[in-house]
Amino acid sequence: RKIHVIAKVSCATVGEVIDKNGYFVKTAWVETDSLAHRETTYFCNSCGSKGNVHTFIMELKKLSRQDAWYYLGDALGIERPAVTDGRPDIDPALPAIWHKELMESSAPVRKYLKEVRGITDETLDKYCIGFDGDRVTIPVYNEFNELVNIRRYKWNSYEGATKMINYEDEQGNKYGEARLFGIENLVDDSIESVVLCEGEWDRLIAEQNNIPAVTATAGAGNFNSSFFDFFSKKKYVYVCYDNDDAGRMATTFFLENAPKGPIYYY
Repeated sequence: RKIHVIAKVSCATVGEVIDKNGYFVKTAWVETDSLAHRETTYFCNSCGSKGNVHTFIMELKKLSRQDAWYYLGDALGIERPAVTDGRPDIDPALPAIWHKELMESSAPVRKYLKEVRGITDETLDKYCIGFDGDRVTIPVYNEFNELVNIRRYKWNSYEGATKMINYEDEQGNKYGEARLFGIENLVDDSIESVVLCEGEWDRLIAEQNNIPAVTATAGAGNFNSSFFDFFSKKKYVYVCYDNDDAGRMATTFFLENAPKGPIYYY
């Protein structure tokens, strides 16, 4: 039997804000579910920031991603690693900033997303889809609920390989490693079945219809072998790649290398 405990604490990102109901509040509140995704997570109803205990410490203590891990590891007596990622963290506030821009100032983009892509405003809110002034933004989180990429979609052009690109900061740091968009469905043990689809928009449409889904950000032909372990605890996996040569080859690769055991593949 699962027991979910909800606590409310002050947001580490913002202090005085106007909440969504238009009331002035002294502090923003964060809802914390102690069992979500097997760890503590939070979501701020005012600023839209979300994360886990690691990202909360980053904001609260104003530490980098690496130093926040050191802070937690030192507290638990864990030895520090010899090799670390030297890139700065992606600003966790960016998705909320760009989401606000999309919802308040980008009517043509929202119309495109609704009429062409079939994405509702509720889905835009839930997944913090935004607009950075040039491209539609889709935040990508890892299994620890850390912001690790922001996919950027050219909504009004057909540029082939550059239509969907990865986040790159002002210093030229790139964050384009292959990721699983929807990995939270794989680490949540309460979800028995998941759809493996091709592309972020397919995943969002599936979720919009209450179907847990996941997709690799690097395309059907670049499925990272390290991803297979995340599927090992699912009971049903539905592979729904495109019905073209690339999709059929990706389906064959996945089924030949997927975890064996009491898992049903379709």
